[in-house]
Amino acid sequence: MSRRYPEALQNAQAAEANLPYGSADWIRAQDIALQARSELERLRDRR
Repeated sequence: MSRRYPEALQNAQAAEANLPYGSADWIRAQDIALQARSELERLRDRR
């Protein structure tokens, strides 16, 4: 993610939409999206 959380989230969501539901890559994309959302919320709460 390289601390580029908005881009990571956008890319993960695009990947999820185009991958077979439940596949290993789909799950990986969900993991990335979850982590990016978490980091974005953490950063937002620090302000």
